[in-house]
Amino acid sequence: MKRQTSSAALFLLATLTLISWLGASFLAQHAGELSHGAVIRWKAGGGISPVQLLRAERYAREDGGAAVPAAALWREHREGYVEGGAGRCSTSAAVLELFGDGGEVWPAAFRYGNYPARGDETGCAVDEAAADALWGSARVVGQAVLWKGKTYYVRGVMKGSGGLLLGQGGEDAEPWPNLLLRLFQRGRALTAAPLLLVCYLPPALLGAGTVLWCAGAPWSVPERFIPTRWSDFEFWVRLFSGGMEKLRGYLTLAAVQRDLRYGALAAGCALLSLTALALAVLAAERAGVRTERVFAVRACAVWALTFGIALVFAPFGGVKVERPLWLLPAAWLLSDWCLERHRRFWDRRREEERGDEIAMEPSARAGGGGGRPSAGV
Repeated sequence: MKRQTSSAALFLLATLTLISWLGASFLAQHAGELSHGAVIRWKAGGGISPVQLLRAERYAREDGGAAVPAAALWREHREGYVEGGAGRCSTSAAVLELFGDGGEVWPAAFRYGNYPARGDETGCAVDEAAADALWGSARVVGQAVLWKGKTYYVRGVMKGSGGLLLGQGGEDAEPWPNLLLRLFQRGRALTAAPLLLVCYLPPALLGAGTVLWCAGAPWSVPERFIPTRWSDFEFWVRLFSGGMEKLRGYLTLAAVQRDLRYGALAAGCALLSLTALALAVLAAERAGVRTERVFAVRACAVWALTFGIALVFAPFGGVKVERPLWLLPAAWLLSDWCLERHRRFWDRRREEERGDEIAMEPSARAGGGGGRPSAGV
């Protein structure tokens, strides 16, 4: 009875370990699908703009970057006022302006159509609530929407009841396209002719200064970075506190749906990983492979459990069972069996040596009681 109870407890621990392990893999794989690109907040007058993003992507390609990660920008306009193309109906809705893949910023299920493509600055997507308020129906792909004097055309209708418009945005041109870089490259090409380089430097420096002045580059160190006294330690404390407050402000910005989903998946993956580790330790303490038959039965049972649990995840998108998950349990059982055989081998050797010592003791006593033998003449 005790042996059956121990086997049942071991089976339960092994099952829970595999469920936790496969659950962590399932969440990690789905979180990985959300981490192929970056979602960046787009702020007017600061931060990252579409022009800067396009420039960074172009530089990465020119530098030989084969797999530049996708990036999408977003900025929110709360309580936007949108109108139908004919101006007959209007409604208030949250407006999310995008630059990039809309699915990265706002994952949603569509009833009709899809997200507007990157660069489609006249395309938008609306949810069912906004479509019903403006046209009384969800079949509105191709209809015109007016927001802030700009006309958008509906590319897709999402499921949702909050009143939302997703529109692609952008900026027309880059104001200073590599002017400084071109000046420096031209000067580098003249290094072989010193006289020409000397003649080129004054107008080049003047042109570089003009570009920086037009671009609004700062010409002085901000006063907040200059202490009144270098021994004023309170200044450095205030400076550090100010930086931490800004960092705290960035961390407390409103997260998009993709960020919330990724955070939940990452937290669940970490929790299940720790659970699987604890259960695996408990199972290892209770398991012992003493014979070849036990090794074969338990290895097959682990593989069958792994296959069965993976089938359970199939309706939810499936889980990819990596090679370590197939091999590690069997490798652990095999190592435990090898250690058990090694222990038995040394136990037999010790028993044999002890038996030889016991057998030698009577003959030693009969030979003279252990005294020193006398020397022969």
